[in-house]
Formats: sequence, C-alpha cells, structure tokens
Amino acid sequence: MDYYEWEIKGRISNKFSTGDVYHYLRGDETEEHWTRVIWTPRSIPRQSFHAWLVALNRIPTRDRLIGWGLQVPSVCLLCNSTDESRDHLYWDCTFSFQLWSLVANRCRILPTRNWENSLNQMMTLPAPATA
Repeated sequence: MDYYEWEIKGRISNKFSTGDVYHYLRGDETEEHWTRVIWTPRSIPRQSFHAWLVALNRIPTRDRLIGWGLQVPSVCLLCNSTDESRDHLYWDCTFSFQLWSLVANRCRILPTRNWENSLNQMMTLPAPATA
C-alpha cells in the first residue's frame, strides 16, 4: 500500500496542509503593529482592504499613477491646489479634511492631519462590544 508523507521544516505529516506550505514558502514575516486595527473580526472586508492599501501607501493616487507612466494631471481632484498623494488626499486636502472632521465628530474622536497620529488614535480606541 502506497502512502505519502509531507515534511516541512523537519515536521512529518501524513496530511497535506495548504496553510503550512504557504507559510513555509512565504517565510517568516513580522506582523505590523497596525494590523489589528485594520483586520478586525466585525469589519467590512472591502473597507478593511482599502484601509490596508492606505496603510501600505498602495492606493492609486495620482502621484502613483504618474509613477506607473500614465498621463494624468498631478493635482488633487478634490481641491485642485496641490499634487495628489496618499498623505495629501487623506490628511492635507482641505475638502477631504472637512469631510473627515464631520465623520470624526460623529464618532466622538478628534480628527488629526497626520497618518501616524490617526493610526495611533485608532489603536487606542476601545474594542467594539461583541454581540
């Protein structure tokens, strides 16, 4: 009778685990300190994904589009006064900051004009109550 054994890092198993293979191939990576704020159990996946892209500065802002070779204007679409980047779009743009201030006030938090301060503020918020 034939059978297979799977060995990863010296550990032998008779069951194949995709997760174990993935983690072996990916290697050891340190977890960022902000991940628990973005990937929460009760979050909306689409919003968590967007927040993850913002945290990694991977959203397709105009500065990144230009870096990819696309012919687009560099100025912010919302305020039309400064080049668009992640930091400008979310923290420096007067139009988006006014909108963020309205939302922040309704959530009873103080709006900030800096990514690190916003992230630190999110990390200090109490965890939502579980149902």
